Amino acid sequence: MNEWEKLWNNEHFDLFYLLSIFFPAGPWDFFWRWGRYKLFLKAANLCEPDVIELGCGPGIMSLKIKKTHGGSLTLVDQAKSALIKANYMSKKILKAKEQKDIYYLNKDFFKMDNYKKYDLVHSQGLIEHFELDKIIKRHADFVKKGGYVLIIAPRDSLMYRFMRKIIEKLYDGWPFGFEVPVNSEKVRKVIEENGLTVIKEKKFTFCYGCLARRGI
Repeated sequence: MNEWEKLWNNEHFDLFYLLSIFFPAGPWDFFWRWGRYKLFLKAANLCEPDVIELGCGPGIMSLKIKKTHGGSLTLVDQAKSALIKANYMSKKILKAKEQKDIYYLNKDFFKMDNYKKYDLVHSQGLIEHFELDKIIKRHADFVKKGGYVLIIAPRDSLMYRFMRKIIEKLYDGWPFGFEVPVNSEKVRKVIEENGLTVIKEKKFTFCYGCLARRGI
């Protein structure tokens, strides 16, 4: 079982409980994360959108987007346990009539060749685990003309470095594999190189968020 399967099977429960107490980073900080999302969604013109989340985990922000904006939702993750948790969370967050048009894909999104285009492509806590050019291009691949890309990821801040040192000490190393906190200037540059226009960006204590749009 890889680290991500362990994570979504709650085998890192103690770690994320610690994070949720001291930092807006663990799985219980839904208020913090949704607050950040709403700042960006206000700048996007979404009406019954087709939404895809790459590396969705439990998919909570996507489910909240569906609840507030309607439309369809595609959740993609290589960890089967993540999609099981996302399906469970859909029943917690959405009413029965709102649970239609949700698709769970247990796939490697880099190997998805025959894909549709979406009104909103988003991820959180994902791009820091990949080569920056490659992962942002994959976001851009999925967005339709006039659609939006929203990325939120930890940035190289004092808070991030402090938190990481604590986790590495507790776990005798970093338990989540390859991870490089993002540099906002580099993210903006790669986004623009992929034909997208930055609409809104913001640095938070722990992370950086960027909303961009593909021209019509």
